[in-house]
Amino acid sequence: MEEGNTRLFTRDYILVMIAVMGTSFVNYFFFSTLSLFAEKLTGTVVFAGYLSLAYSATALITRPISGMLSDRRGRVKILIIGSALCVLACILYGFTISLVLLLLIRVLNGIGMSMNTTSAGAAVPDIVPKERLAEGIGIFGLYTTVAQAIGPFIALAIVGSGELNSFKKLFLVSAAFCGVSFIAGCFVRYERRLNRKNLAERAAQASQAEQAALAEPAQAVQTEPTVLVKPAEQAAQMAQAVRIVQPQAEPAQAVQTEPTVLVKPAEQAAQMEQAALAEPVQAVQTVQAQAALAEPVQAEPTVLVVSAQAELAAQTVQPQAALAELSPAPVDIQEQEKPEGKTFLGFELQVLGPALVMMLYFFGISSILSYMTLYGKTRGFQVEYIGWFFFVSAGGLFLARMLFGRVVDKRGGDIVVIPGLVVIAICLALIPSVPSLPLLILLALPYGVASGAVGPSINASMFKRCSPKRRGAVSAAYFAAVDIGITLGAPVMGWIADNINFSWVYWMSGAVVGATFLIYVFFVSDRSYKRRLARRQSVVKAL
Repeated sequence: MEEGNTRLFTRDYILVMIAVMGTSFVNYFFFSTLSLFAEKLTGTVVFAGYLSLAYSATALITRPISGMLSDRRGRVKILIIGSALCVLACILYGFTISLVLLLLIRVLNGIGMSMNTTSAGAAVPDIVPKERLAEGIGIFGLYTTVAQAIGPFIALAIVGSGELNSFKKLFLVSAAFCGVSFIAGCFVRYERRLNRKNLAERAAQASQAEQAALAEPAQAVQTEPTVLVKPAEQAAQMAQAVRIVQPQAEPAQAVQTEPTVLVKPAEQAAQMEQAALAEPVQAVQTVQAQAALAEPVQAEPTVLVVSAQAELAAQTVQPQAALAELSPAPVDIQEQEKPEGKTFLGFELQVLGPALVMMLYFFGISSILSYMTLYGKTRGFQVEYIGWFFFVSAGGLFLARMLFGRVVDKRGGDIVVIPGLVVIAICLALIPSVPSLPLLILLALPYGVASGAVGPSINASMFKRCSPKRRGAVSAAYFAAVDIGITLGAPVMGWIADNINFSWVYWMSGAVVGATFLIYVFFVSDRSYKRRLARRQSVVKAL
């Protein structure tokens, strides 16, 4: 990001959002219809669970690899490759009737989706201004909200009654959406501009250093010759500098032998050197005469000449040494102020705490994502109207992402994350006590607002605490935490629903989010993070 440019909706920002939104739409296309396609091929619903497991596990495993590749090879390259893999997978879906091949294509789709979303998430902090990081991440995340709200309606409208030909149409439409992501990624240019900028700055620094290194020896040469004959106009200056004591007996002769020249003008250096070489005998006689007349006087100036020349020679910088000191940097020169921290499994330790919070948070709200429709059915609510819960929740999510980003950038994430976790825990615990569907839909608004405040704020804090060169790994850690939380939370909450009841599902979810609140406040919050940094700095100063 260029200095002084605080504009958020730049060309690259919009293109990256489009590049990830197309694949996200396809993701929700398949979430709502691929189970129907598997049932159409096999006649059972069990295989749909295998497809979901293969997709989630593949995405989870490949996220760290995708983050590492985006750090080393570039975000845009991995974004484009991921989009291309998604295009290929969508095309292959329409030509398979084998269950094993369908499972392998789903794995390929998971790899492409992992590369696409991870690299896009790492590119956003590179593009947005630092002072608007949380706001930029929050608005960027709206692509999931839009895809979640519209994607299933589009997919179900295309599939219709569920004929195989209808699914082939869906796969072609999905390939077109991923193709839009691929094309948008090809036009993202910020990495190319950044590379050119870094190369130009390093070349300018090398040129300046080389010129300075070549100019300094020329200045040193001007002071090296010990000139035996000095011009008359410099006699007064030389007498003050050297402070030559004149013999009282022979004042006229002292005037002729007075100057022992220590510094020579640059334009006379060559002529005086030729004179010294052409008349060696006269030079020796002059030195002997000066030594005889003013022996105590010359002893002190000669020492001054040698010491001055030695000091200047010691300060002379060779061009090769100056150029060797210019070590190229692979990242933006403006973002080298934060050093790389200690790592664990490729992730910086500073981001593991926020990642743990995100994992527990999504573990808790997996009861909303996976079982709200089924819970409404058990309560006797009309199933066709339960979708309004997600619609109102998405509205609150949109509102929070648009409003709270600037607050987080100015005042830190604690001001929205702490109350947001409290509100979510209360909403989850109140769900079993809601007597009617309208009140349940009304409860979705504060839940959505709080969810839209917590996720982007923690994501922004992860990027702020890491080195810019490891943003790909941070993006992978964030999405991996989300995947792990949902993957582990859904079956656990399902077991509680089968063996106890749905009331305990949401009470347990509220308790998990409450525990997440305590972990954040005491170990992960911005305040606790700053305290740890202060203690570490005090220890370093003491050493």
